[in-house]
Amino acid sequence: EASGAVITSLSVVTTPPGRYMAKFHDRSPLILEDDDALAWLRPGMQAEDLRSLLKPHESGYLEAYRVSTAANKATNKTEEVIQPIEPPVPQDDVAA
Repeated sequence: EASGAVITSLSVVTTPPGRYMAKFHDRSPLILEDDDALAWLRPGMQAEDLRSLLKPHESGYLEAYRVSTAANKATNKTEEVIQPIEPPVPQDDVAA
């Protein structure tokens, strides 16, 4: 039986960005949908199979918008820091 403190942690897997997100940053969180999301959680997946899921995400549902510079400080944990201060950047503004 294991004993000791429980450690809560989180990892964010990143990929190169898709076309839309590349306008804002050189990497993006891995986004998995449908069967890919289920495959990621399947026990016994081989490294090669998992690597095939590590690709940029292209979706018309992604939305980026400017927020307050207060979001740059990790100790600011209010919802105010994630409220849009400008309309979302349209997908059409991104070069294909």
